[in-house]
Amino acid sequence: MNKIDLKLIEVTFKNTINEIEKIIDNIDFFNQYIATLIIHSIDSNKIILLAKNEFAQQIVKNNYLSKIEEIFNKNVPLMNFEFFVTTKEKIPQKKEVSSNNIVVATEGINKNYTFTNFIVGDFNKKAVLSSKSITSNNFINPLFICASVGLGKTHLLHAIGNEYNKKFPFKKVKYISADDFSREIYKALYDQNKMAIELVKTKYEKYDLLLIDDIQILLNKNKIREILFNIFNNNVVNGKYVVWTSDTDPDNLEGFEQRIKSRFHSGIFATIKKPDKAMLKNIAKEKMKNLNTDIVLSEDALNYIVNRNNGDIRRLEGQINQIFFFASSNSLKNPIIDLQTVKAIFEPLNKNEIKKYGLDFDPNIVIEQVALNYGVNANMLKSKSRIGKLVNPRNIAMYILRKKCNMTYAHIGQLFSGRHHSTIIMAINNIETRLNKNTDLKSIVEKIYYKI
Repeated sequence: MNKIDLKLIEVTFKNTINEIEKIIDNIDFFNQYIATLIIHSIDSNKIILLAKNEFAQQIVKNNYLSKIEEIFNKNVPLMNFEFFVTTKEKIPQKKEVSSNNIVVATEGINKNYTFTNFIVGDFNKKAVLSSKSITSNNFINPLFICASVGLGKTHLLHAIGNEYNKKFPFKKVKYISADDFSREIYKALYDQNKMAIELVKTKYEKYDLLLIDDIQILLNKNKIREILFNIFNNNVVNGKYVVWTSDTDPDNLEGFEQRIKSRFHSGIFATIKKPDKAMLKNIAKEKMKNLNTDIVLSEDALNYIVNRNNGDIRRLEGQINQIFFFASSNSLKNPIIDLQTVKAIFEPLNKNEIKKYGLDFDPNIVIEQVALNYGVNANMLKSKSRIGKLVNPRNIAMYILRKKCNMTYAHIGQLFSGRHHSTIIMAINNIETRLNKNTDLKSIVEKIYYKI
């Protein structure tokens, strides 16, 4: 690699760290663990980073390495770099190694994301079992995984790639986000070489396993969808595997032609649901265990972060990291973190929530709990739909947000598809009147509020 390339990598890495800073709320956390990262070595398309200590290495590896890799590669279009993080103490003595026979079979796969460190529960069991079948004769092609933000669909894609590569080391595997795929296609479409787009198609049709993340972003990109659909068809016809992810199921992918939706349904369709509170607590405990520390959360403190999380596992993991950063930075003598300490740690975050919602937590949590209690869809509850079974739980959600959480009528109206404040008042009055006569309803409301 020449001096110009090295300079480009140094500048791009510095810009990448600056981008990471924008998504981290705690500046002390950033300065301790991210800003201290340095490039140790570059070997072909592999970049080794040095962290200040083992704890910092674990934080970066589990939460930020894939993001660093993603941002960095977006700004270096001609190569796809793979990032690793270690510490100075773990660097082995230099040995002469011949790389003449090394075959790079995977592209874009994060080696840190495996099935081993993916937490499984009832909420994601089907998706995990379908994913693990990639190396067996039971795999049904293609696999479509649907999940909201923060529930692990990207982790699962990388785990599939790693498992497949372990079983078939010389087969070609490619992970790419739909966003990056779009950029590559646009670049080819505007290339002066008229064969550029055909070359891209040929490249993608050579992969034995193609993993494509977040295809919902192709909503208004008709040409990109058409090209991707052609690649997909050719790969499946030729016995090559394709796995997609999206934040919504195929039938609700607006703008996608029916023939494409039908293709998505031709294989296995697996949904990752939001985990319940009990599962979130188990996940939180498992994440804490992985940090290799003696520090634990009191039951009240654990309930506090879980109840204000709304099922986002990625966010939960970030909150745990913030807690342990605080604990390690302040050298706490008591290994048990109590509720009061946790509230102090998240005070800046709570202020942001209050500014946005008038509450110190996301009010969608209330709606989710009410929807769960009545067996209805939370999004339908917020919609303008007047279906009979939605009216009562919707009114209860509005009542709790106003009377128990002190949320303004205007904010409640915004949550429920822009409803007028007079509609909100009528709904709340309706529940208030019934509560005076119906002890069962009162019990239900108290039960939901307690869970929040």
